[in-house]
Amino acid sequence: MVILFSQARGLPVVTAGEAAELGTVDALTIDASTQSISHIRLSGTRAKSHAVLAWDLVRTVGQDAVIAHFAPPPKRPPPRLRSTGRPWAAAC
Repeated sequence: MVILFSQARGLPVVTAGEAAELGTVDALTIDASTQSISHIRLSGTRAKSHAVLAWDLVRTVGQDAVIAHFAPPPKRPPPRLRSTGRPWAAAC
């Protein structure tokens, strides 16, 4: 199936696993050296500015939606506690 950018613009972008909406397609970023799409620019996200989704995370583009593999950003581990004032060391 071939889809034109004019047909993709405005499509919702959802995650494959949870069907969580990430935003809507606003623009495509083209890599001039490879002459291929490198990113999708999303609008309607919680961020104040546009969000960007790497093209390699896109699973499929259909008539009704763009489905993407999406992994949430990794959470920071809790800080290691030092009860003695010395650097933390792993127990052996």
